[in-house]
Amino acid sequence: MDAVERLIDDPALRARMGTAAHERSRRYTWDSVIDALIEQYREVLDRRRTSAEGGAAEALPRRGVLADDAALT
Repeated sequence: MDAVERLIDDPALRARMGTAAHERSRRYTWDSVIDALIEQYREVLDRRRTSAEGGAAEALPRRGVLADDAALT
């Protein structure tokens, strides 16, 4: 059975997934997304500065609402 058929056949699963999706969507306000985007730009600029100064550019941990989605990519 594919995922769509499972959702069609299971109203309780549809309801749980709908509720979970709604709760997850609350994290993505304009303010939180803009804050995460600004943080990403800052990290890129910091890495470029470090690289331009001859230091080793190291990967920085992701922060903010977008960090939660890192596992999805």
